[in-house]
Order: sequence, then C-alpha cells, then structure tokens
Amino acid sequence: MKKILLSIFAIILGTCFVIGLDALVKLSRQENIEPEDEVIDTYNNYGLLYGMKPSNNILYSNNELVCYEDRVVTFFDDKDISYSHISNLCRRLKKATDNKAEVYFVPMPKRVIYEAGYEEDKEKYDNYINKVNSTAGKHVNVIDLREQYDKLTDEFVFYRTEDTITAYGGVCAGQYIAEKIGMEPHNTDDYEVTLFNKYVGDCISLLGEYYDEKKISDSVYLSARNIDEDPMYIYKYKGNEYSERLSEKDGYYERPAVLSSSPGKVAFVGGNFYHAVITGNSKAQKDGVLIICDSSGKMIAPYLADYYKKVYVSNIARDDDLTVSSLQKIIRVYGIEEIIWAQEAGNAGSEAYTNSLNYIGGAL
Repeated sequence: MKKILLSIFAIILGTCFVIGLDALVKLSRQENIEPEDEVIDTYNNYGLLYGMKPSNNILYSNNELVCYEDRVVTFFDDKDISYSHISNLCRRLKKATDNKAEVYFVPMPKRVIYEAGYEEDKEKYDNYINKVNSTAGKHVNVIDLREQYDKLTDEFVFYRTEDTITAYGGVCAGQYIAEKIGMEPHNTDDYEVTLFNKYVGDCISLLGEYYDEKKISDSVYLSARNIDEDPMYIYKYKGNEYSERLSEKDGYYERPAVLSSSPGKVAFVGGNFYHAVITGNSKAQKDGVLIICDSSGKMIAPYLADYYKKVYVSNIARDDDLTVSSLQKIIRVYGIEEIIWAQEAGNAGSEAYTNSLNYIGGAL
C-alpha cells in the first residue's frame, strides 16, 4: 500500500514539475504580464504570443525588405508606378460595364505603413493615395482601407511572414467596403472565430531565394527559418460556409471558399484558379459583386459573401477569359451591382501585374 501511495505521490509531483516548467518557459518569452491582466486571446496584434514585443534586432536588410528576428517587413516601392495606367484601367473598366455596375478601386496597403520607424514609406503611400484619387478617382470610386485599418492598430490585421492582410483584415475590409457602398456593415462580434492552423508565409520563401543565390549567410537563413509561424484565424459570419465553384484549366470543381486544410492565403479562395463563384448568404443585402483581385485582394472575397448572394472572383493574374463581352455576361448572369478591383497598391500601377484587366483595356 505504501509503495502504491509513494508512486501516486511521485506521479503527481512529476506532473506539477512539468506544468510548472512549461509555465516558466512561456513566461520567459513574455514581458510585463501582470497577474491581474486578462488575456482574452493567445496572440497579439503582431501574431506573437501575448506579452511579446516586436523585435528590433535586424537579421538582414536590402532595398526590398528588412528581416527582423520575428517578422519580415517589405518596403512600399513607388518608383515604377504608372498612375496613368491605373487611371486608364479604371476608365476602361467603367466603360466596359455599360453603366450597369458601379466600379470601386481598392488598393491593398502593406504592413510597413503601420511599422514604427518607416515614415518614408508612410509618406510614399500618402502620395500614392492622393495621386490615385486625383487620377483614377475621376472615373471610379477609390476606397482607402487605411481609414479602417488606422482604427485597428491593436488588432492582428497583417501577417508577419506574409505581405498581406489576415482573415480579420478581410472581415474589416468587407465591413468598410459595405459601408462605403451603402450597406449596413455586420458586427465583428457576430463572427465565429477559429484558430485552425499556423504557417510560414512567402516572405520567408523570398529569403530562401536569397540564400540559394548566396546573398545571405547560413546563420541568417537559419534564424529566418526559425521565426515563429503566423497563426491562422478563420472568421465565419453566423454559420456562412462560403462554398465556391472554382474554374481552373482542367475544368470546374466545388470546395469551401475558406479551406481549413490549406496553409496561409492559399486557404482563401482556391490556389491558382482562373475565376471562382462564391455562394454567399441567401439573405444577403445584395445579389452579386465581381471582385477582380490578386493574392492580397482575394483575402476580402469570402467576406463580401456576407453581404452578397454571389461573389464572382476573377484572378487578375490568370483570368484571360475576362473580356468586355464576358464581363457584361457576368454582370447579367450574376446580377452584379458592384465591381471591385482589389490589388496590392504598388502592383496595380504596373501592366505586368494587371493581366486580366489589360485584356479589357486593350479591347476598348
């Protein structure tokens, strides 16, 4: 009996030691956490464990990015932006609708404009928006998402290892776009939130390319590979499943528009699709919207389905089928009331990145 009691006591003592050690390890990675602090979530606005502050230690930098110990920051490059190109595409897109749909241009901002110490990039982005408003703004509605994101600096809006917005950033963009269009935005509290995955984004892959080209050392690349993964949250509005019908080169297939088994932005509207149709809320406020987007802008697409019964998603890089006649057919078949061009701000100003819109532009 004594042996049994001693064994039980040893197990309990060992368990307490492991739990205590685990707690010490977690606390060693956190700073200034008071016992009375209410931790309502696991991660902070940087996607780091609560209490962890962003690092100031730089592993590597060049004219494209800065790699810190815990994140990668890419610069906003405005050198090759053609504002006349953006304006012409907006004008031609508006003309192609035959006045049957309202057109909105939504440039997608980069996280660098919310990073401390990057005032030059913030000024460049200010100038960018001003020039876009004075040129493209003559033809279409320009929506500046900073007006929404400026209020969310304490929220996890941008990934650390991927130069794009998170699902929460997509939800808030959807709210703001809906409001600008004239709809009642949904309350964020009405969304079901799930942390389902963690992943390392494209910025780390870019560092891998530098490593292959012998631009960075073994130690720098190893440290970059050890950057904590980004947490992947999924938001669903009142049980909306966001199913979609994808078109690729080999035909059509059905899948969820937010696929929990896929990493990063690949989870949001399928991979290298040509175009997709997301089935939205059957009780949505409007019938249809067309969003022409890149991998950054597509993060908004599932959350437009909270406001529309159908969301037609056109991959700006691959959708060669998007012509004037096909655009007008899409408007007619899906009851499109609004067209949204959502793309990484700098890339929208280059013909090399606006492939499907170039086809529409060239036809007019």
